[in-house]
Amino acid sequence: MPTTRSASKKQASLDDFTEGSTLKPQPSRNKAVREEPKSTTSKPPSKENSSAKRKLDGDDKTSRPRSKKLKEEEPENTKQSHFEEHSTTELEKPIVINRSPVLQLWGASVASFLHPAESWETCLSIGGSIASLCAISKGRAIGKVEPKDTSDEAEKKRKDRKRKSEDDSRELEVMGFPMHIKNGVVLVDGKQKPLNEGSLRSKFGGEGSLNAAKKVMQEALETWQNDKDELDKKAFHIYEKFRPNVASGSGGWGKKGELNLHEVRSVITK
Repeated sequence: MPTTRSASKKQASLDDFTEGSTLKPQPSRNKAVREEPKSTTSKPPSKENSSAKRKLDGDDKTSRPRSKKLKEEEPENTKQSHFEEHSTTELEKPIVINRSPVLQLWGASVASFLHPAESWETCLSIGGSIASLCAISKGRAIGKVEPKDTSDEAEKKRKDRKRKSEDDSRELEVMGFPMHIKNGVVLVDGKQKPLNEGSLRSKFGGEGSLNAAKKVMQEALETWQNDKDELDKKAFHIYEKFRPNVASGSGGWGKKGELNLHEVRSVITK
């Protein structure tokens, strides 16, 4: 009989382990009772040990303010680093484009800077009209656009059309080009010349490239705040310095070149 009880007791002890466990026995009720006095009689941690533990955990008074300061500054530093990296990447990547949309954006940016009361849509129309007038002039010079009909009859028709359309219009000069504006749109030879920014976005290869070029131009123009009259006279020559390089004459008509935004900023900045 004693042997049977001993075997039974041994089997019960093995049953206290769960299958697949790391052989850690589940606490029994008797064991909890036995351990309770031990927990009540345990010594409290000494001040020296508590202080060392706080230092290891980073909870002492000198470490807490330092950690808090680092946490507060980290997001700002990370943001600044990301912004600088993003800006540098945008400036270093050249935009492959022909000259006309670059002049359209430049003309619009100059118009907006010189005449801040004008809407951006009107400024786009001004930039588009300047580019159109230049394209017609160059096209005729290199034989890509038919010469202007200078007959008396054609001239009379143009004058009549221009007079009728320009009634109640106002005149504004930008980059040496007189602009007749009616209902927020520029009139060229009596015809409206609106410009949609969506068209520019497509020609610049996407919104990112357009916004980057626009931002560079507008920020650099701010350096001319005290010399707006001088800028108006020099604006077209400034454009000639940073515009994309293409072959001269008929060989470069409609061809694309690289627009370097670092160069754009450097040339425009006074």
